[in-house]
Amino acid sequence: MKKTYFNIITAIVFLLLAWLLFANLSDHYLWNDEASTAILSRNVLKYGYPSSFDGTNMHYPDWPEFHRPGTYIWKVDPWVQNYLMAASFKLFGINTWSARLPFVLSGFLTLVILFIFCIRHLGSKKIGLFSILLMGTSVPFLLHARQARYYGLVILLSFAVFYLYHRVVEKKKGYIWLGIVSLVLSLTHHVVFIPIFGAVCLSALFIDRREIKWKHFILMSILPALGFLAWVAFSWVGSDPVAFPVSSSLKEIKKNLEFQIRTINGYFVPVAFWLVVMMISRALKKHSFIVPSEKEKKIFKRVGIFLLCNMIIFTFVGLRTMRYYVHYLPFLFMLEGFLIFSVFQKKKVLATVILALVIFTNIPGKANPAKLRSYFSQYLYEITHEYTGPLEAVCRYLDSHARPGEHVKIIKGDLTAMFYHPELVILNDERYFEKSYPEWIVIRKYWKQILEDRWKTKFKIRPDVGYLDILDRYDRITLPAVDSIRENEPDNLETHFFRSPVVTPDNQMFIYRLKK
Repeated sequence: MKKTYFNIITAIVFLLLAWLLFANLSDHYLWNDEASTAILSRNVLKYGYPSSFDGTNMHYPDWPEFHRPGTYIWKVDPWVQNYLMAASFKLFGINTWSARLPFVLSGFLTLVILFIFCIRHLGSKKIGLFSILLMGTSVPFLLHARQARYYGLVILLSFAVFYLYHRVVEKKKGYIWLGIVSLVLSLTHHVVFIPIFGAVCLSALFIDRREIKWKHFILMSILPALGFLAWVAFSWVGSDPVAFPVSSSLKEIKKNLEFQIRTINGYFVPVAFWLVVMMISRALKKHSFIVPSEKEKKIFKRVGIFLLCNMIIFTFVGLRTMRYYVHYLPFLFMLEGFLIFSVFQKKKVLATVILALVIFTNIPGKANPAKLRSYFSQYLYEITHEYTGPLEAVCRYLDSHARPGEHVKIIKGDLTAMFYHPELVILNDERYFEKSYPEWIVIRKYWKQILEDRWKTKFKIRPDVGYLDILDRYDRITLPAVDSIRENEPDNLETHFFRSPVVTPDNQMFIYRLKK
């Protein structure tokens, strides 16, 4: 009976987590980064490869280093995400929902693999249940997995490599699959591939060298290594490389590390809180809550190597943004699932309270009472209520008022307009600052700020270029949205719009139409 009840509870949890991932998936329009991936993926259907030019429009037209010289072939990001999204477009049509589907499926599959891993290698369904419950209700995980970008796929592939490595160690088979999945990771995100596969090699050398069939391991390693080198050659040789910024000063390295630790502790897993719990547990000695078995210690050593390799790489690679750390999540939540399970075995009420605090509040991760929030309840509001952002308002207005072939001058949102309106000519990047009189102009309140912050010195504001002297040629149309620099980006929970901001005369979004 206990087994039956547990299976029912597990099924209910998986259904709940599926709803949290898939609910209202097409509500928010794709923001600029998502739209970039979607445009390239749509062009895969047309040309067979990710082309930044679709015959009418081109995104990042003034950034030639983003393409192979003399071509429109995209070389900034590896292409697996584009072919995956193109397949979704082919099956379900080109729309918001199908753009996000492959990546939210990847997020759900990560939960399945995490649960299976806990059963097969940690020998505990309860640890698996706690782990997926923690991960599946994590707002950073949910937001990133629902993006029409590689985030959910990288989370899945990173943990799949970890899972398959254990199969190689314990079952003495599966080398081919480990090589294939590692290859796919190298062609999905080449920077993440470095620490993930590096951790596999270090684990094999220092923890599992006796269990490894080294001939098979070396042969397996050739495949992903060649894939990684092939992409580096394609994106760098014969053209200006687009590389991640590497921090060289101690000050920058320190900032990168501090940002990672703050992000992990404040938004992923409350590390400081659990260190206190473990210290108390250790002080109790005979009544210690947390006592891992020898097998668990070995697995957690491997987890430690995976996390440490990633943290080292992203300490030197200057990317202080949450999106670059989300593949840490299954590793972190497996550790936290084990910790809660350990407490649950001795103190069920205490474990339940901790679980509730971690899921429904940010109290364990925030020492400052002024910053206490419930991201989970805010996320529930977001997926159960309609959200209208500034770019969605623009695109919806163009749906019913713009004619094919008309010109739209827009920046910071140009790719969203390009995806939803391929029949319109989008004047973006430097063309936005040229004096011209297109049928439509989208002027944002912060356009000077964008010029200075995003493009720095690449474009210059010329005294003869502006809009105050030409707006008498245009009708100003009020849109039902706030003119905000951010759409529903997943990176910063403090500035993420979990609900549509209140529109006032001071923050109103506008579009300008050329008078006839």
